[in-house]
Amino acid sequence: MRNKLLSILLLIFLLNSPSAFSQGTANSEKPKLAVIICVDGLQGEHLSLMWNTFSNKGFKRLASTSKYYPNVACNYIASGTTSDYASLMTGTVPFYHGITGDKVYDDNEDRIISIVYDNEYENVGGSSIASADRLQAMTIADALKAASPQSKVCAVALNPESAVMLGGHTANSVVWIDNNGKLGTSNYYSNHLPSWASKMNNNGLETSYTQSEWRPMYAINTYRFSPKSGKGFDGIFYRPQSKGSMETRIKAFRQTPYCNTMIKDLAIAAMKDERMGQGPQTDLLCVQFTATVVGHSIGEFNSAEREDLYLKLDKDLELLLNAIDQQVGLSQTLILLTGTQADTYSSETLQQLRISAGTFQGDKAMVLLNGYLMSLHGDGRWVEGCHAQHITLNKTLIEGKGYSMAKFREETAEFMTEFEGVASAYTADQILRATGKDDDMLVLLRNSFYKRRSGDVIFTLLPGWCVKDKEGEQVGFQGSSPRRLAVYLGGMNIPQQSFNDKVLLTDFIPTLCRILQIPMPNASLSQGLTW
Repeated sequence: MRNKLLSILLLIFLLNSPSAFSQGTANSEKPKLAVIICVDGLQGEHLSLMWNTFSNKGFKRLASTSKYYPNVACNYIASGTTSDYASLMTGTVPFYHGITGDKVYDDNEDRIISIVYDNEYENVGGSSIASADRLQAMTIADALKAASPQSKVCAVALNPESAVMLGGHTANSVVWIDNNGKLGTSNYYSNHLPSWASKMNNNGLETSYTQSEWRPMYAINTYRFSPKSGKGFDGIFYRPQSKGSMETRIKAFRQTPYCNTMIKDLAIAAMKDERMGQGPQTDLLCVQFTATVVGHSIGEFNSAEREDLYLKLDKDLELLLNAIDQQVGLSQTLILLTGTQADTYSSETLQQLRISAGTFQGDKAMVLLNGYLMSLHGDGRWVEGCHAQHITLNKTLIEGKGYSMAKFREETAEFMTEFEGVASAYTADQILRATGKDDDMLVLLRNSFYKRRSGDVIFTLLPGWCVKDKEGEQVGFQGSSPRRLAVYLGGMNIPQQSFNDKVLLTDFIPTLCRILQIPMPNASLSQGLTW
């Protein structure tokens, strides 16, 4: 009887002890530092292809003390990396967090704007005005600050959209590379740049990073693929341009290895200057790198440039891990590394292979759609705009004339299916009523829908087809089957293991919160992963 009572008391103690919150880790102590590393365009198959050429100190070092998930699915249809980062950091889908893409049609201003653009605030150091006000759910950064106000949260990223999603609403510092060639932030977070960012601005970004010529790390004949320039290769992958707008030049710089090096240096400076991981509380550092190459499709791996970028990224990761180990210790640091959704093949490559592909011309389609609606209902601007496969109708005009919005949506959806490259079209009413399996198209569209920002009609594309904006930039992804991401969850002496079963991107933040021993963000859909 006594032994039975002791067993019951021991069970009660275990269920109520801090280690119950950190089950699934080899270390029951809370980490001193959590690091979330996001890499634009990173794909599991790319890592597999490059694995034997990596050193033992970058990706391989992280993998040696990580759980690896190569089959991570997104339970929504993204239209840009911003919604991927928002979904990762909140543990929920756009239906709840509100970030439907990198940009959004603003009916008040009648134009396409950045999802984080907010003229209620001012830029600091850069030129972008940004806030997290459109992010409708808590992130892990917000949950950490709510549970531990003294915790420090810093985010460094390639652009304001990504930086804001990583930093959330309450970060101490959120810094990005702005279009004016400087590091910037917004007075939504602070009225001044942190000292570690100001130092880098003052030391001259152009001479240190943005004006560097990109040369291969090794002899070009040792690379698996040829340079994109082919036989015309002169030993330099990329030369910074002296002409053109600063915005165009910085856009190109964001897709070179030197951008990753700059982000790595900035992250290390933030960690050291802020003394992250040195106090009694857990701190959070969020870092964004890129695996995309200037002039290349985001997901294709078919050039020496892509190989070299991964080799240099492996080196930058090595130096970041070294800095973390020296300041905090990897055994006391929790690290999550993941990529973003990407197309495996560009439309151009598919066409070269004589496989059906193409570009959907949204502006031309909207002219034809408006003409069709005028033939039914008379003259008027019935269509307000189209962005990322979302069509916005003129509600004021339609309802002002006593017409039914539902009828206009149905007519629009029916007309859109006649266009080449369009697979299907659904009204907002159909999407919001969707039920079924998690991977059903209508359910995925519902998870991607946010009533204040999504269109009246959303259309999908056939495999190989994509939408491009007026500048010729692809918006979102091609019509195709759902993409898979790769995630490493490591540090903390976590034993190496690989899980091939399908899991969701929204599963990871609840898992991190359990290890950090803090409540989950308010809109999280999962209780987290176990192993």
